[in-house]
Amino acid sequence: MNYYFKAFRNYFNFSGRARRGEYWSFFVFNALISFAITFISMLMGLPILGSIYSLLVLVPGIAVSVRRAHDVGVSGWMMLIPFYNIYLAFTKGEQKENKYGPICEPSGVTPGSLIPWLVIPVALIVSTILFTYVLGDPANFEGGDPIKGHPLNVLGTIHKGGFIVPLLIAVNLIVWIFFIERFISISLAQGKGSVAGLVQSVKMFLAKGELDNAISVCDKQRGSVAAVLRAGLLKYKAMSEDTTLDKEAKVTAIKQELEEATALELPMLSKNLVILSTCGSLGVLVGLLGTVKGMISSFEAMATAGAPDATALSLGISEALINTFLGIMASAFAIILYNFFNTRIDSMTFAMDEANFTVTQTFASKH
Repeated sequence: MNYYFKAFRNYFNFSGRARRGEYWSFFVFNALISFAITFISMLMGLPILGSIYSLLVLVPGIAVSVRRAHDVGVSGWMMLIPFYNIYLAFTKGEQKENKYGPICEPSGVTPGSLIPWLVIPVALIVSTILFTYVLGDPANFEGGDPIKGHPLNVLGTIHKGGFIVPLLIAVNLIVWIFFIERFISISLAQGKGSVAGLVQSVKMFLAKGELDNAISVCDKQRGSVAAVLRAGLLKYKAMSEDTTLDKEAKVTAIKQELEEATALELPMLSKNLVILSTCGSLGVLVGLLGTVKGMISSFEAMATAGAPDATALSLGISEALINTFLGIMASAFAIILYNFFNTRIDSMTFAMDEANFTVTQTFASKH
C-alpha cells in the first residue's frame, strides 16, 4: 500500500527508476480501489465517481510506468507500444546504475506477496455481486420480490440467509482459491519425479564418490529438496578441495550451508497456509453469527400477539440453517486442506533432514 501512496507523492515525477515491486503494488491496489469505487457508484447511481478516480490516477500511473521503463533501461516513450506494460510487469530491472539513475533499493514486494491483497478483496466483491444479482434475482422469488416473496428455487433460498451470506461465500471462495495456489506451488516445489528417489540417488552417488553426478541429479529434479541438496553438495565439493580448514570446521561449514538453504525453502512451502487456517476458524464463527441472527428473527416472529407469523418464522429458520451450512462447509474444507498441505510439507521437510544428514555424514566418513 505504501507504494500506491508513493506514486501520488511523485505525481509529476517522470525521472528516476521504479522497481518491479513498486510497479505491481501500484497497479494491484489501483485495480482494487477501482473495483470498489465502480461498485459503490453503481449502487449510488453516480457513474461519475469512477470517471473522477480514473482522471485522478492517470498521471501517477503514467509516471510510475515511465520510471519502470527506466529501471529496465529503456525510454519512457516505449510505453506507447501496445502491451509493453505487461512486459515491464515481468521483467527484472538492470542490476547496475544506468543513464536514468542509480539502482533502486530492494522493495521486498513480489507479485506473489500481493496475491492475498488481491484475492481477499476481490472475493468479497464477487460474493456481494453474486448475492445481489444472482441469488437476489427477482425471478427467484414469488411476485418478483426478493425481500418479502417466498423463494422459488435453491438460489432464492440461499438469498434468504441475509447479509451474512456474501461473507460466507467470500470465505468459501478464498479457501478454494488458496487451495489451487498452494497445490500448484507445492507441486512445483516437489520437482520432477519422486523426492525419495532423489535422496536415494544422491546417497548412491555419494557412496561411489561421484559428486558431479549427484549435483546433476539435483539439477534435473528441480524441487525444493533438490535445491537444498545442491547447495550442500556444492559446499561439499568446495570443502573437499579446501586445504586450509580442519575436518571439523569443514563439516560445520557444510551443515551451515544446508541449514541456510533449508531456511530459505521452508517459508515458501508454508506461505499463505495461515489464510487457510484462519478460514477454518472464521467460517464457523461467521456461520454461527448468521445462525444466531436467524434464530433471533424466528423468536421475534413467535413473540407477536396472537398467532405467530408463519412467514417470518420460516424465513428466520431458513436464515439460520443456510448460514450454518455455508459456515461449516467453509471451515471443513479449510481444515481438511490445511492438514493435507501440512502433511505434504512435513514429508518434504523430513526428506530435507534426511538428505542433510546423509551429506554431512558422508563427508565426515570420507575425509
